[in-house]
Amino acid sequence: MAAPDERFVKSVYDNLFRIIAAGPSPLATTSTRFGQVAWDLPRFGFTETGTAAADSLIDKFAKRWPNLSGYSAENAVEQCLAIVERGGKCDPTLDAVKAVIERLDVSIRDYTVLLPVAGVSLGDPEIPAGPIALVKLTDVDIQRFLTAVNDEEHAIRQATQEARGRLRVEISDYYYEARRRALRDELPSMVFLRCNVRGDATRAWELAEQTARQFIDALRFVMAVALPHDPRVGHAAVFGEGGGISMWILFDDGTRPQLHSFLGRGSQLIFPLDHNVMAELTESGIWSVFDLLAVPRTQFQEALLRAVRWLSKAVVSNDNNDALLSATISLESIFTRQPGEPVRQGISEGCAVLLGANVDERLSIKRRVGQLYDSRSSLAHGRDHGPVRLDVVEAIAFAKAIVVKLLPRQHEFEALDDLAKVLERRKFGGG
Repeated sequence: MAAPDERFVKSVYDNLFRIIAAGPSPLATTSTRFGQVAWDLPRFGFTETGTAAADSLIDKFAKRWPNLSGYSAENAVEQCLAIVERGGKCDPTLDAVKAVIERLDVSIRDYTVLLPVAGVSLGDPEIPAGPIALVKLTDVDIQRFLTAVNDEEHAIRQATQEARGRLRVEISDYYYEARRRALRDELPSMVFLRCNVRGDATRAWELAEQTARQFIDALRFVMAVALPHDPRVGHAAVFGEGGGISMWILFDDGTRPQLHSFLGRGSQLIFPLDHNVMAELTESGIWSVFDLLAVPRTQFQEALLRAVRWLSKAVVSNDNNDALLSATISLESIFTRQPGEPVRQGISEGCAVLLGANVDERLSIKRRVGQLYDSRSSLAHGRDHGPVRLDVVEAIAFAKAIVVKLLPRQHEFEALDDLAKVLERRKFGGG
């Protein structure tokens, strides 16, 4: 990105003085593109006029740096306000504000984020999953990572040596040695989710974490479809991010990784992935669920991704009530376009048209899905003590069948209205 032009810098500079001129208030909260920002430092508390000026400045930052985290934006505004308060209107103050802006420019870069994933084993070094990949660490990556761990420990020791007593040092030494040993044993066999993202370091982590949650929901769905077991029991229930290890690795343009903390790793069932399994999943069309993780997505793909997410929640739930609600919400994500539409009719007819091979099958499916929705409504409104297990299994089966049916066709529709038009034609005998 090019260095900020003088016009942009001057605009920020003038904005800062408008904030200062508005005068302080004890506490104010302003809603920005980055969410609720609480300006709780007394000298940065704003009157209503000052809040509007601060909102305008944050908006300038958001437009110039779409991949900037809210934390970095707030921090930059506070730095600039302190500079202006201290220096007043003069060239050195303007230059200092420009330096803060230039640092924000430099903070936006490409990152590779690796997050550990539990419940998966890889037979190949890398398996693509849409815009991301499942990978094993190379020997070089492991060595880089362990070096960074040692450097981090050294820095902590240097910073806290004077503050720690003998007992605390001994406990700390034990902790570090245990962590190093665990890492040496665990890292070679661990599977990581690799995301390539752009932003400052905080935003890169936020984007990767969001992608990881979506990926986990998608893989739970794949596992539920691929593995022949009760859809609410077994492998899917133990799959998730981290596997008990709280860690993420952020590689910045090939430099040293940044680290987070580690915890113990528990036992879990493992879902194996290699080129043979991949070929089967790809041929079945199930693996195309990971196309939904790419951005930008169409309105239809957003709805289908929501359906996968709710279905995944239903699959891993050990509570019949929660599972039934989640499965029916998955269907609603596809067949309900606007608030106030007749939901029961939408999902029962939608399932019937997409899944039924003839009139008799469609009538049977419509009747059964309607009954399942009635059970869900009774549960939601407190008129029922809970569904029977058969209802839960069937609701999950219908939701799964709809998602499997639509995944290979996700690029045919831009919006839910497009699907609705196809269903309407088919309902009355059209193509």
